Amino acid sequence: MAASPGGEEDSVYDTGRLSLFDLILEKTRAQNKKQLVHRLVYVSKIRQDVNDRKEIGAHYERLFKELQTQVHGEAVTGLLLIYPVHIIHVIETSYNMLLKVIKDLEEDEHSISGMLLNTKILVCTGDLNNRLFGQWSFRTLNLAVSRMQEFTTNEPIDVVVTEALTLIIKLAEYFGKTSKGQ
Repeated sequence: MAASPGGEEDSVYDTGRLSLFDLILEKTRAQNKKQLVHRLVYVSKIRQDVNDRKEIGAHYERLFKELQTQVHGEAVTGLLLIYPVHIIHVIETSYNMLLKVIKDLEEDEHSISGMLLNTKILVCTGDLNNRLFGQWSFRTLNLAVSRMQEFTTNEPIDVVVTEALTLIIKLAEYFGKTSKGQ
């Protein structure tokens, strides 16, 4: 480091240069975004003692409403698909909100009255340019048991997960293209 005429050392870090992170934050502020948007995709098994699967969706509606008052960040968008024994959940929101959701998942798994087990995070994507969903919603699906047989494949797990995520993203893009009246 070079010494300035006053005897003080000039620091590379004290300059007025902006980092890439600073530029991204400035861009989000200019677009009236409160925080960067992230996407979380996970799957969970529904506990056998859950009688009404719609209660899972109602739980997340309550959770997101409560978190929105605590964490003043981006709104939550996404889709929760509730199958007979599993769920697939896609959430788009701020990092702080995602942390609260993950903490809720952990508490739910360790709670006797919890509804979900064996949660597996498939992917977490940060700094999204755009959302796939306009709002958060859930749907309970009643598929015939004959279509829910055990799935076996010779493909590596990373290939299977990638294919599943690709199909979920395509589904989200389809929902984004369809109008609300359809």
